[in-house]
Amino acid sequence: MNKLQWKHQYKIAINNYWSKTYKDQSANKSTLKHLCVDQVEIGKPHQIWQSIGSSVTEVKRSINHCRIATGTYLLQTNIAKFSNNKETATCPLCGLEEEDMTHMLTSCILLHGVRKTHLLRLKNIIIGYIGLRQWNEFFSDKQSITQLIVDPSYYSKTMKSSSNLAHITKATSEMCYEIHHKRLILKLELNIT
Repeated sequence: MNKLQWKHQYKIAINNYWSKTYKDQSANKSTLKHLCVDQVEIGKPHQIWQSIGSSVTEVKRSINHCRIATGTYLLQTNIAKFSNNKETATCPLCGLEEEDMTHMLTSCILLHGVRKTHLLRLKNIIIGYIGLRQWNEFFSDKQSITQLIVDPSYYSKTMKSSSNLAHITKATSEMCYEIHHKRLILKLELNIT
């Protein structure tokens, strides 16, 4: 075995070890519940980063999308959890439900206008790839819509090609950014900290 072959085998062994460790540990992390760990490959960027160009705007959108995907986006449920429930988990915008990822991305009535525009666009893109019947089959509830928005790579086999998935991921990054932006504006207008 020459030096290059040894390096290649060594790299494969290290990547396999860290892939297994990552998958084992991520199963216990509640923040990663929407991230498709089966699609993560050590040494390769996630689909969210692969789908963007080099413009500052796209990078900013993707930063918010990654924070949402990794569970590090600060929502009211997180604030309540870390304040020993001195703060309420109820959505500060609408006051109807706990503000978790699903609520923010699919239910909050004050974010409906932004969400409706982007979700309709996303639905049309996906229907163009898989058809209306499969859209209705795969995305019939709020949890599956949340999963799609947070990490479209979960549905990579359904979307049939990596270019389709990149197009969908870019659309979901834009949606996450616009929801984030609208949420911040509303919090400022309502004087919510």
